[in-house]
Amino acid sequence: GMQAALNRVKAARYQVPEDKRGVAKSIKQEERMDGSTTVKKMREADRKLYSRYQVMMESYHNHYKHTWKSMTDACSDSTRMKDKELIVTGLSFISYLTMHHHIEETAFYPILASRIPDFQNSAELKGQHEIIHHGLDSLSAYLNRCKKGEDLDRSQLKSIFESFEDILFKHLDQEVYSLRAEYM
Repeated sequence: GMQAALNRVKAARYQVPEDKRGVAKSIKQEERMDGSTTVKKMREADRKLYSRYQVMMESYHNHYKHTWKSMTDACSDSTRMKDKELIVTGLSFISYLTMHHHIEETAFYPILASRIPDFQNSAELKGQHEIIHHGLDSLSAYLNRCKKGEDLDRSQLKSIFESFEDILFKHLDQEVYSLRAEYM
């Protein structure tokens, strides 16, 4: 239905022209004053810079996914982490992800917007951050209560994780995908 239609529109937006040998070209569309667009090839130095951004972001995002998985696995298997370790890991995760999103919004999104369509209107990405942080706030409140002495209920903790897991993983994957060089 609607999601499939949105996916087709997004996929069409990312079609990359190929040269005579079938090698994808690095392009940037620029809008002219009359509303038409022109395609401009990206300089190799710019391509390398943006590729470094992609590799760096993917590394951070993979770390967040790994930490998330270790915490959610520990919700089902208490031998993986002691309660205190799970609480400390969760609170650290919240702190690091919050800082990561702040850096993205203030430093990286403005730079990336100059080349990458998905970052030109960062309202969608920032909206995802808001939804994620609503979940992180719930997680933080629960973990802080446990830190102060409330018994940790791993099934309750798992349900908090599950409440925003889909949007978190979609967001982490979408940002890295949007930084692929062929979309610049």
